[in-house]
Amino acid sequence: MRKKLFGGSQDEAIIDADDMSKKENVVLKLKSVLEISSKKFGDTYKDVKIPMATAALLQLVNQAKAQQTEEFRRDRLYRESGTIVTAKDTKGLKEAVDFAIWAYLSDTKELKENLDKAGFTLLKHDKVDEPGLVAHFIALDSKAKVALIGVKGSSSIEDLLTDCCCAAVTERLENSFVQDQNLTEIHCHEGILISAKQLCQDLMPFVKDLFLPLEYKILLCGHSLGAGAANLVAVLLRSKIPALQQKNCIQVKAFASPPVLDHEASLACKGFIDTIVNNSDVIPRCSMANMAVFLECLRILQEKLKEKGCYVNDGKSFKAFLQQLREGKKGEMIMSTDKAFQMLAEAQKAVALRGDDHDNHLYVPGRVLSLYTQWQDIYGSNSNLEEKGDTAQEEEAIDDISQLPVYGVVTDGTSPTLRIFELDYRMIGDHFKKAYTLGVAGILKD
Repeated sequence: MRKKLFGGSQDEAIIDADDMSKKENVVLKLKSVLEISSKKFGDTYKDVKIPMATAALLQLVNQAKAQQTEEFRRDRLYRESGTIVTAKDTKGLKEAVDFAIWAYLSDTKELKENLDKAGFTLLKHDKVDEPGLVAHFIALDSKAKVALIGVKGSSSIEDLLTDCCCAAVTERLENSFVQDQNLTEIHCHEGILISAKQLCQDLMPFVKDLFLPLEYKILLCGHSLGAGAANLVAVLLRSKIPALQQKNCIQVKAFASPPVLDHEASLACKGFIDTIVNNSDVIPRCSMANMAVFLECLRILQEKLKEKGCYVNDGKSFKAFLQQLREGKKGEMIMSTDKAFQMLAEAQKAVALRGDDHDNHLYVPGRVLSLYTQWQDIYGSNSNLEEKGDTAQEEEAIDDISQLPVYGVVTDGTSPTLRIFELDYRMIGDHFKKAYTLGVAGILKD
């Protein structure tokens, strides 16, 4: 579908509304998702004027980038959100991201050749790609006694953005999936659970009759939807076969997983799941909980606009609001950077981790390796990368950014850096397979 935006001639302002690589479409999609989400929250945010408040927030973020003279508060927030990544934390990460990306291959010959070079023998390549099912492969390393399961991520980014509006569903397990906690009831992402349950059923004969008798360890890898499915499959298998809980027989390396598990269950996965999140990737942040945090930020910001006489309820205030936007990056900020981060903290505090219905808020599970490049390096006074990111040469800007140092912290899904949409032009690009390959390569340089 193609549509014309904001008037203009037929030869300009025409974009493909289905192309989610375009920033304009991401903004439109997020706006649509926010409006749907606000309705689900009932009367709580009915008075928030989403387009106006979102425009003001985007301007505030851009001003913070342009006017920052000292250390960027965003960089400090990341650095202080966990412990610094060590070599032990990144062990096997390069191989795992390759395995996750190979799951996208439809050419069995190419997949087999890649696995042979990595010391694995391909056992099965299921290319099915239908609703409720996920493509995957199974391979064995007889020397290391590892059974590798690569799960394909097949949903589009647009689908995943929409899926974040679905409510969590309750799943009752046969046994607790962790030994020291009574977790026989979990709340998880409905759509991904359907795919995970089917994949779990397909894997059961291999696990029971082959991997366990031969004492093979199981490694699940996936990207995007594949990561979410891999995470839930591990939980389901550990519940159905308690023997897998012994000696950490099953491990997951999940790249760019959507939030799939409730607060308690997601934290209980730290012993067997590593979720890797690249920079401002929007998908690991796509949850109803984060929608609530975002709407709460908009509500607070709207109150600030009222104080400044820029609340759009009459001709005078509308004119003042437009004037505020026209000032652009160099204009007077609606609030200081410190106040903006205080607003974020207040919004996150206002949205309970467990949610009003106990465990209806979902998070990326397990131990989280949060990889990031510093805004100081991108938007600092001596950098021209910001200007490139604001032009049509975005691919060039991304290539430049890939040369910057990559930092990492070990945290979990409740990190403040993961409880808000990071409004940056890379929030979609950071989700792509190439971005994760570059991010992992960057963190391994040191």
